[in-house]
Amino acid sequence: MKHIWINAIPYKKDIVTTALENGATGILVRKNDIQKVRELGRMLIISEKNADLTLKQDVLFIEIKDKKDEQEASRLSKSRFVIVKTTDWTVIPLENMVAGGG
Repeated sequence: MKHIWINAIPYKKDIVTTALENGATGILVRKNDIQKVRELGRMLIISEKNADLTLKQDVLFIEIKDKKDEQEASRLSKSRFVIVKTTDWTVIPLENMVAGGG
């Protein structure tokens, strides 16, 4: 199953509304903004606490700087959601992870 999550940090109502209207499956917000999102509609909420998915417990952020980081992200993605950040696009880690089953 594919997930489309929108980063709404900092919170902007128009971003959340657009995400809801266009089929995003989740929204990443700060814990203080969870109630604002719930008032707008039904959507999976990812935050630090009191959310549908909790950062560091259910969802991990991983910065990919090299092949070792890419392999670790792929390994962790088998048991949790992983949000990948990379600054070096000479290596295509997302394509590698998808091809590797991550």
